[in-house]
Amino acid sequence: MASSTSGEDTRDKLVDIVKLLYPDALTRDNFVDIVKQLSPDVLTRDNLVDIVKQLSPDVLTRDKLVDIVKQLSPDALTRDKVVDIVKQLSPDALTRDNLVNIVKQLSPDALTRDKLVDIVKQLSPNARTRDNLVDIVKQLSPDARTRKKLMYIVKQLSPDALTRDNLVDIVKQLSPDALTRDNFVKIVKQLSPDAITRDNLLDIVKELYPDALTRDKLMDIVKQLSPDALTRDKLMDIVKQLSPDALTRDKLVDIVKQLYPDALTREKLVDIVKLLSPDALTRDKLVNIVKQLSPDSLTRDKLVNIVKQLSPDALTRDNLVDIVKQLYPDALTHTYVVPPVHLARVPYNKDTVPGTDQDVLVLPSSEQLQQQQGNIQADLAQQHVLHNLQQLGDSGKEVMFVVSELNFKDYLNEPFYAKHTGKLPKPANLPKELRHHGKQGDFDILVIHRQYGILVGEIKSVGKAEASRADTEVFKVIDKAVKQLDKCEVHARHMVSDIAPGLTVRKTLFLPFVSHTQLRRILDDGNNSKLQQAVCQSLGAANTAEAIQLCCCSDQLSQPASYWHVTPAVLSQLSTWWQHRMACTVDTRLTDQLYLDIVARFVGPATTVSVPCYNGVRVEVRTAGQAVVELGRRLALLVLTLQQLGLMNRDPPLVYITGAPGTGKTVVLVLQGVRWLRQGHDVHVLSTRYNTRAVSTSIKQQLEMSLRAGPTPSLTPGSVSYHRYNFWDREADVEQAVTDLVACVKNGHLHVLIDEASFDSRNKHGPRHTRLVTRLAQQVPHLYLWCAGVTKTEIPPALQTQVFTVPLRSAPAVLREIQPVIHRYPVHDYSDSGVPAPGDGLSVIRLSHHGNAHTGRWPVDCAQCGQDIAAELRRLGVGRSAANSPSRLSYRDVFVLTRSDDLQDDVTDGAGQVTSPASGVVQGLKDAGVPVSVLGYQDLQHNRARWEGAVQDAAVAATDTVTVAMYDWVTGLERRVVAVLPGRDQDDDDVGWTDEMTDRQDRLLAVSRCTTQLIMVRTPPVTTTTTPSLTTTTTPTTTTTHTTT
Repeated sequence: MASSTSGEDTRDKLVDIVKLLYPDALTRDNFVDIVKQLSPDVLTRDNLVDIVKQLSPDVLTRDKLVDIVKQLSPDALTRDKVVDIVKQLSPDALTRDNLVNIVKQLSPDALTRDKLVDIVKQLSPNARTRDNLVDIVKQLSPDARTRKKLMYIVKQLSPDALTRDNLVDIVKQLSPDALTRDNFVKIVKQLSPDAITRDNLLDIVKELYPDALTRDKLMDIVKQLSPDALTRDKLMDIVKQLSPDALTRDKLVDIVKQLYPDALTREKLVDIVKLLSPDALTRDKLVNIVKQLSPDSLTRDKLVNIVKQLSPDALTRDNLVDIVKQLYPDALTHTYVVPPVHLARVPYNKDTVPGTDQDVLVLPSSEQLQQQQGNIQADLAQQHVLHNLQQLGDSGKEVMFVVSELNFKDYLNEPFYAKHTGKLPKPANLPKELRHHGKQGDFDILVIHRQYGILVGEIKSVGKAEASRADTEVFKVIDKAVKQLDKCEVHARHMVSDIAPGLTVRKTLFLPFVSHTQLRRILDDGNNSKLQQAVCQSLGAANTAEAIQLCCCSDQLSQPASYWHVTPAVLSQLSTWWQHRMACTVDTRLTDQLYLDIVARFVGPATTVSVPCYNGVRVEVRTAGQAVVELGRRLALLVLTLQQLGLMNRDPPLVYITGAPGTGKTVVLVLQGVRWLRQGHDVHVLSTRYNTRAVSTSIKQQLEMSLRAGPTPSLTPGSVSYHRYNFWDREADVEQAVTDLVACVKNGHLHVLIDEASFDSRNKHGPRHTRLVTRLAQQVPHLYLWCAGVTKTEIPPALQTQVFTVPLRSAPAVLREIQPVIHRYPVHDYSDSGVPAPGDGLSVIRLSHHGNAHTGRWPVDCAQCGQDIAAELRRLGVGRSAANSPSRLSYRDVFVLTRSDDLQDDVTDGAGQVTSPASGVVQGLKDAGVPVSVLGYQDLQHNRARWEGAVQDAAVAATDTVTVAMYDWVTGLERRVVAVLPGRDQDDDDVGWTDEMTDRQDRLLAVSRCTTQLIMVRTPPVTTTTTPSLTTTTTPTTTTTHTTT
């Protein structure tokens, strides 16, 4: 029986629903709807009376209340009473099928086959309308609705019965004349208010014809529902509603393919088919259906979605292990860190950009940072330790899972799996003799190792204080950490006690800012004998020296300032610690199956693997692909530095913003453009060269979106105009631009935005930009011109320079690939704001254009390189689900970039025949099933219109394809995943361009397009052979590594 509070909440919600749906009358059919929404454990006699009392006094008087209460008698509803009720109904109104629906609500103990036959025999075969259904309810004898029978009915009803799958049943019972739009809206709003919008509702209504609900119409309805809503039971209901004549082998296959096009293997289909009526699917039909399905169509994420939708009764330990195998395919051979990236708690402030009504996040001041040092240091320590453990696992080929910051309460807590996990050991059911340890806490680090068992660790960021008080702080923290370790050990043993009693559980302290020497000094202090004893006892050490060896201190870890750089010397020290702590003994009880069972408990779908989130919403990050999505989302937040917000507040008229890639230059230009628009000014976006087309188009689109999405301004907003010129090749375009813009002046005012502007006198387009600004400043009385560029050069005197140096748009792991070369260019270097990035980023994926399968001098010519990149995209889950899914990577999230101007897709003639094949990497991607859009030099030369269209598509990510491009064409754009291929421009050899120069250019212009996951393809140096092909090298396979070194 549910608690009284739960019952009252359900009852009150029920009353609200009833008052909305039926304010004028409470009939029996209303009561059935009410019962369906109640949990069987909530609807007691007293609850019913309370519900009735809360209904409208105009509808239910005292006498009616008495009548209802009188019906709660202990007499049973027998067959004869049912027959009597039916006899009172119009014989033309009730068919056999309609009666079956009513009788199905009765107790199965009272409704036998013979009784059903007797009842059906008394009916005529004509159809029942909605009005007749109401008549049926009105005719029900008061003696028939006894308390006992009421409880039978309630027991048959699932608490979740009235959901979207019932929508079809409800609509089918309503006649077309009775189903008005407003009535339907009310019904749907009570069923799934978040699932069906008004537009979707209209589409569904248009498709529903109760007299002719064919298979095709039913499938149209199903297609409009969320795929996540189609559970096993719903699939059964849909199939059962199809006529026997329609449920042929081929039609069933069509239905199944439309429901789960990418997710049905032979085994999964067997499970679904077994649930269907045995009369409809014979053995032969089942065999034929299975034969028509692809045996390898089950993807990892789809399997997880299907299993999550199945009944909890179907979830066994094997199911959970299967899901883990799909999530982590190398679970028995590799190291996994879960979550794959540590996401920091960045202490942002909220603010609003003046004149825009645009909310932004602002980096904190130095004073605020000082107040947040505790959290900042804790995040750095966690990240530091995780990175070193990942390197240890990868280098030593350890088979283990490293789970970070898992709260006890998140263990096996997913409600969907409650029926399966309810009786398993959890913190809430800790044995009485252990409850003094407490039920709340978390694992800073939990290592599950295939050979050695479990390691629990506490990470402490103490040790950076001044020497005079450092030892005191370390003493206090270690004293507390030992107690926490003991609690973690107790809970870890308890959580697996049913499947691995007595499993080896070891403990350690991670002290990344404390040396062995300092730790020894503290523990050997005579005043700290109790702490010394507690540490030795907790770690299982015979003496202080051994206890110190079992702790992982700064001596075994990389330097805090460069934690990502794990040198061979550091790795050697870390491995020595690992041998002392873990590899001393092997737990022989651990088999592959038991290891996976334990892993499934801690990181499987029944346990919540969440990360801290700025807005407080829980976000689960289990896989690398999910980590790329979430970190990419955080890096794309509208974040400004205090300097940038100050610039927006001052609002000078003429500004040149310069800074390294990813410092927020384009973001500020867009915000300024939004302000001008909301002030009623027209904004003119200029693209001055071909390589600025994409970013200028993106700015234009963002400004136009702001007009549609923003609140109504007090003034009539301005409009956005887009101007394209070619300052690189055409001197005359400068004068044309001046003429065009002067003609747009209104009341002496002109507002202009130019991104990727260059005033570098070493390039021929630099002086042209200078002349444009100078001429406009001379001819326009009130000129407002904001422009941005990467280079630090002399600029026109009219412009005020602003230098941005704080990186905001790329993860540190990506920035570390740019920083070694940035000083070789006239570009301001990055600075450290002291504010942690949202996350360090995932390991850089490094591929090698090397081996027998690879062809061509450069990766752009190599199909195998394309297939290797496609394999990494599959590993990240790119394109596995709907393109607009917020938790999955889409193809539109990916760039493949190169310097080579040989890049092209298939070139065809007027008859569609290929006259020039696609570049090797493009063909390799396509052969692997990856949809691509190509932005190459050939289209610019020979099909300008197609090139412009492709640029616009890339700028706004209009289609769900991977963009393969020369990186010049996507300057200023960003993607979550970027693969960089070295290559050569056709003129490079003529000007003495070297491989080292290619690498520098790649890093500055191509790598900087990446926000989160970088893929670097490298070409070994050319040896002195008679052919440029690399197919004669001795390495037979592609080299793939994942590293941030």
